Amino acid sequence: MFTRRNNFSLWQRRMKDVLVHRGLKKDKYRKKPKKMFIEDWEGLEEKAINVICLTICDDVLFNVMNIGSAMKLWAKLESIYMSKLLTNNLFLKKQLYSLKMMEGSWLLEHLNEFNRIVTQLLSIDVKNEGQDKALLFFSSLPPSYEHMVITLMYKKYTLEIDEVIIIILLSEIMKTDSEKSQDEGINVASGSNQRMGRFMNRGSGDWDHSK
Repeated sequence: MFTRRNNFSLWQRRMKDVLVHRGLKKDKYRKKPKKMFIEDWEGLEEKAINVICLTICDDVLFNVMNIGSAMKLWAKLESIYMSKLLTNNLFLKKQLYSLKMMEGSWLLEHLNEFNRIVTQLLSIDVKNEGQDKALLFFSSLPPSYEHMVITLMYKKYTLEIDEVIIIILLSEIMKTDSEKSQDEGINVASGSNQRMGRFMNRGSGDWDHSK
């Protein structure tokens, strides 16, 4: 369901999949095939409109409810919620360039936010090459990742964002596992000390009783 508050690009991607799954792919109703009866064509058009309208909230539907063509409906939604105007371009770029991960935050959550903005820019035909994306992602990381960034960039003339992300995520997993092992070791040691303390107390009590 597209509600204006969620990501239009993601909804549009899923909506295309739904239309394909139901035999209502966008390309199939762009123009009526010569061998198709007009009744079948109109039925296909109506089904496509119904599927789209059933997945948008009332506030969105009010803006397109009088449109009788699936193609025009799709184009209208794009013009409203996926604007290619310079202001939208500027807004998304400011979001991308100012994006910063807080120290101690979850890396995967930060990566998802980074990819969300990049995907929205791509949806309005603003492309960032792999190396540019890698450098932008590096600049968004906190100081604790500085050593890793320097290591990844050492003697490198090109960088691919996918490669960078895999290495950083693997490093994060290893770091988490290491911290978990340390915590387990501390818990084991603490438990052993407690058991030893109870043993000593019992031994002391027995000794006093024997006296």
